[in-house]
Amino acid sequence: YGHEGSFNLFPLWFSETERETDEFKWALFPLYGSHPHMLFMDDIHFALWPLYMDYSVKDVRSHAVLWPIFSWKDSPRDAVGVWPLFGWSRLRESTHRYVLWPILTWADHYEDRDTSGAGKSGMLWPIFGVVERERERQVLVLPPFFSWAKTPETWRLRCPWPLVDIELGPKRDRWSVWPLVERSVQKSYGSGEVDDVIWRFGWQLVEKTNSRLNIFPFFTKEKDF
Repeated sequence: YGHEGSFNLFPLWFSETERETDEFKWALFPLYGSHPHMLFMDDIHFALWPLYMDYSVKDVRSHAVLWPIFSWKDSPRDAVGVWPLFGWSRLRESTHRYVLWPILTWADHYEDRDTSGAGKSGMLWPIFGVVERERERQVLVLPPFFSWAKTPETWRLRCPWPLVDIELGPKRDRWSVWPLVERSVQKSYGSGEVDDVIWRFGWQLVEKTNSRLNIFPFFTKEKDF
């Protein structure tokens, strides 16, 4: 397939003439190539793939030798890895590390207004995980089956998921014993006043709110206001 200035025969041949520079670039996969746009990558170079390649995605340059074993990234997303033995990466205000991925992973988090603040997190998969950050506390046991989480506005317990799920927060208070029964109190985010109380039975086969009763698929009744 192709368009003006390009001809591609997926997945073997890619070629394109850049309009700005009139430069011709080509790639004969997996032998050798240099191409400005291939699949989801920008400005990719490779030789005897997976022996060597480097490419950009959103201005972050990545390199790999014997992909995915040896890899590293340039600033601003610094990273080095010998997968799956060990690796580290720096993203925004956090530094992430792993040993024998995905068995042991941990991170140092620094203050960031868009996340949960400074602190640490770690996971010994699939046994145990913990998050200790300024605006988040979380403990996981055999995730995703058992977990407890707390932020300044919400509190949540899964014990075990998906059977028992309890949540308290500014938008709703909810508890569920799946698939038997669920109660959800919907609240106005600004005032905290109750907007609606929803009961569900039999995994939503029966649903009752302040204004409606629905028994799927046989019966529906709505209250006139």
